[in-house]
Amino acid sequence: MAEFLSVPIRTVLNSTKPDHPVITVEPGMLLLEAIQVLADKKILSAPVYSKSTENPLVVGVLDYACVVKLLLSKLGSEQEPTEAQLLEAVSTLAEVKVAEGCLPVAKATDTILLHTHHLSLTLERIMPLFFTSGRLAPSNAPTPAHRLYVLSKTGRPVQSLSQTDLVKFFHSNISLLGGLAQLTVLQLGIFSKDIVHVGENDFRSKLITLPHTAPMLTALARLGPRVSSLAIVDDRGALVASVSMSNLRGFLDAWPTLLWPLSRFDHHTPAVTCTFDTTLADLLGLFVDNGVHCVYGVAEELPISIITLTDVLLAIHEYKG
Repeated sequence: MAEFLSVPIRTVLNSTKPDHPVITVEPGMLLLEAIQVLADKKILSAPVYSKSTENPLVVGVLDYACVVKLLLSKLGSEQEPTEAQLLEAVSTLAEVKVAEGCLPVAKATDTILLHTHHLSLTLERIMPLFFTSGRLAPSNAPTPAHRLYVLSKTGRPVQSLSQTDLVKFFHSNISLLGGLAQLTVLQLGIFSKDIVHVGENDFRSKLITLPHTAPMLTALARLGPRVSSLAIVDDRGALVASVSMSNLRGFLDAWPTLLWPLSRFDHHTPAVTCTFDTTLADLLGLFVDNGVHCVYGVAEELPISIITLTDVLLAIHEYKG
C-alpha cells in the first residue's frame, strides 16, 4: 500500500487547518445576507447549522449555486432577460430565508458528514469519498464530494476538509507520493480530452468552452454539480479565462452586470494551464500557488482538457504503477 494511504485524516486536518474554525450560517438568516458572509469570508460554502432545535444539527449546505439556481427559477423561460427582469427576479430573493434556499443535507450529495470518532480513519478510506460513493457517503451519490465536515458530539461542525485541503497536503508532503510525483499528466491519463475510465465510478471532468461574447449569466447557468468551471475562449478558440461559481462574489452588489458579455470582466478566475509533460508535483503547485480549482491542459494556446481537483485525487488514489 502506498505510504500516503496510511495517513490518518486527523494528521491532514492538523496540517492544513490547525486553528481554522468552521463558518456556519443559520436557517433563519436571509439568503442574500448569508451569501454575503461567504463572500466576506472568502469561502465557497458553509454548513447550515440549526442551534434552535432541541437537538442541534446540520440541516443543509449553502453555496453560490443555491443562489444561481433560485435566480434562474425566478427568471423562468427568459433566456436573455432584460435588466428590469433580472432586477425583479433578484428582488424576490430579498425575503428568502436560508432554510428555503439552501441544499437540504439529505440532497447534499457533494458533502460528507463525519464525527470526531472518525478522525482515525486513513486516506485509504477517506479519499474515495471525494470521487465516488462510499459507506460513509450518501447512498447513490451522483456527484463526487467537494467537502467534508467533522461534527462534535453535540452535532456542531468543528472541522472541515475540502478537496483543496487534500491537494495542499500532498503538495506540502510531496515525498509521500514517491515516484508518482514525477509522472506527467499524460502518463496519469488526465491530460487527454478523451474520457479515461478508472474503475466502475468515473468522475473525469469534461471540458466545456464558452465564447467570450456570452453573458456571464449564461455561463453561470451552465455550471452544475458535474461542471465546476467553464473555459472562456476568444474568436480563435484560444483560452482567455475561466469561470466558476466563485465569480458570483463580484456581482452581489452589481446584479445587472450579470448581463454583460464575459469579455467585459476583469475579475475572472485566472485560466491556469499545463502541458502534456507537466508532472504531478508541478500540477499540485499550480493548484496551490494560484488558488484555483481547475487547471486547463493546452496545446498551442487551445484548451484540450480540464483537470479538476477531483481528477487529481482520483489519479493519485487509483494509480496502479
